[in-house]
Amino acid sequence: MRHSILGYVFLVMCVSCYAQNYLDFLLDSAASWVHPVGTIPVFEVDQKKNNIPLFKKFPGLRKKLHHKKLGKFPTPLKRLAKFGKSVGISKLYIKDDSRLSTVFGGSQVRKFEFLLADVLANGAKSVITPGYPGSHHVLGLSIFAKKLGLKPIAMLDLKDFDKTGLKEKLMALAQYNPEIHCFPSDPVLRTAIVNKFLEHEDKFRVFPYYIPFGASTPLGCVGFVNAALELKEQIDATKIPEPDYIFMLAGSMGSAAGLIVGLKAAELKSEVVIVKIPPNVEQKSLYRLINQVFDLLVSLDKSLAGYLEKDTSFHWNGNFLPYDNEEKVKEVVALMDKLESIKLDTSVAGKVLAACVHYIIENDIKDKNVLFWNTHSYVDFSKYVKKTNYNRLPQMLKNLISFDIVDEKV
Repeated sequence: MRHSILGYVFLVMCVSCYAQNYLDFLLDSAASWVHPVGTIPVFEVDQKKNNIPLFKKFPGLRKKLHHKKLGKFPTPLKRLAKFGKSVGISKLYIKDDSRLSTVFGGSQVRKFEFLLADVLANGAKSVITPGYPGSHHVLGLSIFAKKLGLKPIAMLDLKDFDKTGLKEKLMALAQYNPEIHCFPSDPVLRTAIVNKFLEHEDKFRVFPYYIPFGASTPLGCVGFVNAALELKEQIDATKIPEPDYIFMLAGSMGSAAGLIVGLKAAELKSEVVIVKIPPNVEQKSLYRLINQVFDLLVSLDKSLAGYLEKDTSFHWNGNFLPYDNEEKVKEVVALMDKLESIKLDTSVAGKVLAACVHYIIENDIKDKNVLFWNTHSYVDFSKYVKKTNYNRLPQMLKNLISFDIVDEKV
């Protein structure tokens, strides 16, 4: 009965909000309503075993937040001595999240650790998420959802997407075999998600768990609050100085929002400089997400209020800049590979590092301690091209790429 009522109310909300083009807000809000955070007790055995930096600093959160380890932590923190010397920045460091696991890396893994643990705690059997062909988010979610025995449902927008490495990423997606649906535009996709949400509830008597693109919900952002505390532990345990500046990607903004809140919790004074990818990311959206993370954490553990003073200075201490000089990006990526043996992609991580170098030199702050936080996954997916049956992909996706491989049953 409860599920029927929720489904009916959900449908009414969808109809009323569709005309206002607020479906994304609706889906996020409805997901929080159906699966509220912090209402399901954490098992005592999990509390004792889980010793992540967030729980060590704020033990009260152990009883409120579910967490499932999916990656290898802490991620490397080291000085880029050769690269830094080459570009004229003597105190340049990297926090490298690109290879958090052997199958997938990047900032989403930190977010999935909290979100997928919450999926399991809520008793949901499937996760539904939007994306596009070749999306790292969709691929990563499919990998870890399957690992935890959950069914991933991918709703893909075919209108506009990056074709870099598309064959490899689609074949990797086929290997983990999520349920895939393709749509001609974003509004159609959002409406389909609503329909799938209700259809699934009607069939299985339980709602799927909705995770938005980038996994940047307030709960997902907690993954980067924990990351900031991880950074603090590494600084305390090594001779690496506290960064004056941290350069961070802003795509779906969850990593940046979580980091900004986490730096406050860790009592670090680093200034965050955010590189906008895509360039239409708005500051007001980041501010809103920061405050949602603040509200969530303080609602779960009042002791955080003393660390997270909610005022105008809390919003953000830093800059918000785009960067699109493709030649400089390629130059920086090649230099990192040559001097540090660190491979970066040119679509995301390379842009952030190029923006970092440009900003430091342009503002003549080359003597400052600078940290480049690499949040993008860099895993070689080419192995899947030969080993995976491409017939697992919907015809619409097969049409996007050419195949010169022999069909195999995997």
